[in-house]
Order: sequence, then C-alpha cells, then structure tokens
Amino acid sequence: MALHFTCSREIIEEAIKEMKNNNKISQEAFFNPNAIDGYRKEVAYRDMDFLEYLGFCSEEKIVNSALNILKGNHLISQEASYNKEFFLELRSEVKMKFVGDWGTITPALERLLYMFSSVKRPKKILAIGIFWGNAFIWNVGSSCGKGKVYEANKIYGVDIDPEAVRKAKGNINKLNGIQNISIVEDDGVSFVKNIDATFDYLYLDVGISKIEKAINYKILKEVYSKLEHGAWIIAHDTTHPFYRESFKKYLEFVRNKEFFSESICFDFDSYGLELSIKV
Repeated sequence: MALHFTCSREIIEEAIKEMKNNNKISQEAFFNPNAIDGYRKEVAYRDMDFLEYLGFCSEEKIVNSALNILKGNHLISQEASYNKEFFLELRSEVKMKFVGDWGTITPALERLLYMFSSVKRPKKILAIGIFWGNAFIWNVGSSCGKGKVYEANKIYGVDIDPEAVRKAKGNINKLNGIQNISIVEDDGVSFVKNIDATFDYLYLDVGISKIEKAINYKILKEVYSKLEHGAWIIAHDTTHPFYRESFKKYLEFVRNKEFFSESICFDFDSYGLELSIKV
C-alpha cells in the first residue's frame, strides 16, 4: 500500500477559515474527518469543493509537510531543501512571460513540483503531456530560468498536440538557460519506444478524457526498462474521482514492490499526484 499524504489539521482549518471569509461555505461549517463527502456544515477532506480551494491555501506549509514526509521515509537526505526565493522568482517570471489556456495546476502543486526536482536534481528528465508548458516548467524550473539551482544534462518535453507544442516552445524559449531542453511533437508511447536514452525523472500528465488518462499506464510500462535505478516517476490527476478507474492499473503497478521501492499519494488538491520510485 502506498504512503498517503494529506494536509495537517492546521492547514485544513486555515483553508476553512478562508472559505468562510470568502463566503464559500457556511459560517457554522467545521471540519469533521469522518464526515460524508458533500455536506455543507461538515467539511469532509474528500469534498471536491474543499479540495479545489485547499490547493490555493497555505502552499508553503503544504510543501514543507511534503518535504518532511520524504525525509521521514528516508527518500532524500535530511539536509535536502529547495530555494524558496528562487521559486518565487521563477513563478513571477512564468506568470509574466508565459501564454496559455486553462489548466489544473494549483499554486501548491507548482511549489511541490519545484521542490521535487530541487531535492532530486535529476540529470535526464522526460515529461509527457506538457500541454502549453505550465506543469512542465515546475518540473524542470530548478534547472533553468530564474529558479535554476543546478544543471540538468538533457530534458525532453513531449505532447501530441501541435498547437500545444507550439505554445510550449514559445513559452520555454522566453527563459534563460534552456539550451538542454527539447520540446517534441509526438505520441507518448511512440516516443518512449523509439528513443535511445535512459531517464532518472519522468512526469506523466497525458490526456483529459478517461480513455486518454489510461495511456499514462501504457507509457510507463513501455519506458520502464529505460528508467534508471532510483528514478522518480510522477503522475498527475491520480486522486480525482473522474479518473479513478483510468488510473487503476497504473496505481497497481507503481505500488507493486517488485517494480517500485516506494509510491506516495499526494492528496492535497482536487487532482493530486503519485510519486513513485523505481527499484
């Protein structure tokens, strides 16, 4: 069974307070960890309205807690950290320069992904399903732009949509230190099947529909032999009820100790993610 990260009671209470201040819930509402999802006066953790808001609240505390769970399970060194000032500089640069459409990347997720890459410092990164580059930049931002704290050897960003690739290229090219990044228009399964390379970091965020989301499992199975020992694999959207069935095989695979030494469910907004580490 995977480790399951959820926000602390303190963070939950802060989010509820903000929701009350913004008239999102009743002033009499309170958090009940045993409440049935959907009640307005008893806020349940898996209530989708609450989770939608939670990803925009107390992001620094959320990521500090996530950092501690990685340390507590000896997945990173006890001295590992991320540069919060560099992260905020990168965020300012991205918000000013990037052009894009809608997305599901919350502020807490932006910071979490930046923290992941900062403490892992991968050298060979592959991201599939990069859309217009928003999630992509938080995965690679610790090695380029104003958030740079180390140098990656090679980074690939892949998407099947030509318009998405065009936008992602335009956005990424506005940053400094991107000479090692290649944005590729291709089908994810085909790309990993044909590339002659290995990777120590993989981000998967393919598709919008239930059928498309199931492709993430096919990609992981295909690329598994090209992932190095200790490689980190991150999949987005794994906790959303709409995609629960789509990720069933994926989660069974990454939670199998024969193939992955650890897998952690980060359940802190309405979409969530799974971080898995290859044996």
